[in-house]
Amino acid sequence: MHNYIKRKRLLILLISVSITMSGFGQPKTKISLPKGGVERSFYGTIDFYITENQEVFSEDKRLLRYDDISNLIIMKNDIPLSERRVLLYADKNLSYSFIEKIKEEIAQVEKVLFLMTDSIAGTKKGYSIVLNSHLNRHKNIKTILTLEQEIKNQEFNESVLPPPFPPPNMWYHDFEDIIYSGKKEAIKKVLKEYSYDIIRVLPNKVLEHKEVAISSEQLKRIIKDNDILFLKFDDKSLYGDYIYAIQEIKKHQIKLKKEKENRAYLVDISLKLEKLLIGLI
Repeated sequence: MHNYIKRKRLLILLISVSITMSGFGQPKTKISLPKGGVERSFYGTIDFYITENQEVFSEDKRLLRYDDISNLIIMKNDIPLSERRVLLYADKNLSYSFIEKIKEEIAQVEKVLFLMTDSIAGTKKGYSIVLNSHLNRHKNIKTILTLEQEIKNQEFNESVLPPPFPPPNMWYHDFEDIIYSGKKEAIKKVLKEYSYDIIRVLPNKVLEHKEVAISSEQLKRIIKDNDILFLKFDDKSLYGDYIYAIQEIKKHQIKLKKEKENRAYLVDISLKLEKLLIGLI
């Protein structure tokens, strides 16, 4: 009887291991990236790969917690901050709502994210986006210092000139911070200061304005006529739909810049944030 129980436990263990290993499904090299993008070059990168099955990898390691993503970025201290770039290689068939969770985690520790397109191998192509932390939450891992390290740091700080004040934020970055703060009175106030309009990203690469699908030329006119363009999402939209929207908007922003015309600044409104902003935008 005892041997039977041991054999049964061993069988269960082997089945569990088999399930865990088969859970790695689609290899990261088989990720189908969205098409488009512009050529990019980088010095130091932190790369994340997401399969259609929502498996998240960094290099050859699968990450099992959202926290792992932001912690990995913080701990990657071998790349100077001025050169560090975070790259996302995500399958175009992923639900956009899942991508939002990844963006939200990265936004706690990084302001810019590069959405990579076309192919993992070869020439790097993609789009850069500015990230906004939900409710302005940020994360920072504080190192435990020995007394000797504290003394050395203090001596160093006293021996060098303080760094210059950073340049002031552009108005649209301050605008984003207020929108993502979730503070309704501040949001009401800032919305009165700038003109804005809203586009919704639907499945199958459809862009909707006031519940009507719009053409590329209509999109260009909306971008030209406003200071801010809010981008909202359908809960069934895919990551490929989002990249299509980014591509179309950036195309018109570049054209309007060459024509020396006004062009709206793009602000993503996440599904989570949209619920907080009901009645405001």
